Amino acid sequence: MRWLIIGHSGTEAGDAVGGTPWPLLLREMLAARSDEPVEVAAFRFWPAGARAVSYALERVESATPDGVILDLNAYPSTVAVVSESVRQRFGERAARRYQQLEAFFQRRSTAPEGEPNHVNRIARRAARKVLGARALVDIDESAQVFAEVLRGLVQRERIEVFVLSESSFGPSVRRANPGIDAAVRRLQAPSRRIAAEQRIPWIDAGDFCPNDEDGPWAPDHIHLSALGNELYAIGIAEALGVRALQR
Repeated sequence: MRWLIIGHSGTEAGDAVGGTPWPLLLREMLAARSDEPVEVAAFRFWPAGARAVSYALERVESATPDGVILDLNAYPSTVAVVSESVRQRFGERAARRYQQLEAFFQRRSTAPEGEPNHVNRIARRAARKVLGARALVDIDESAQVFAEVLRGLVQRERIEVFVLSESSFGPSVRRANPGIDAAVRRLQAPSRRIAAEQRIPWIDAGDFCPNDEDGPWAPDHIHLSALGNELYAIGIAEALGVRALQR
């Protein structure tokens, strides 16, 4: 069985990801339950731009998977960041310079265990107040892109399709983005309608990964911690396994 995840930075190994990314854990769990070889691969997808839909579907076509998990990455369109406000107000060069300064300050104001210190938190709040913050992608554009990708997946025969609705980030991100739950629902609405019409299984990560606790989250409260990745893998494995039993 070959699974392909249309994912993002959190579905790949990297400095911001705690422990083993959940797709790799998922492969181990599915393989342990199956008598046949199991492959799980993921690629990073940015839900915006004229070629976004065709890019995603071309990657699926070339991978020839048996199953696809469409991960509705809410970060680009629901989490406001200062650097995007700087870019829109002052241009690309100013945004790059701000990102460099932000990265330097982050390194200098982060505790050894990875948690931002008190000065870091105060400075971030001040920057958001003075410079503003905006999402990287228009939410309606992103919602439409995901919906079009889902429609394209449904049209492909012999592919089992699942939609993954991610947990809506950790406490600090939620505090900095009031109304994020409503924004996530708006992002997901077109895909939810298609999933309901086509009877596509919907995996809600909020059912097994709480968004109001620190434990499942890396220090940035955007990526998952080691515990969060494990919770995702277990929850998704259960969803895929239940579906297999129902067929």
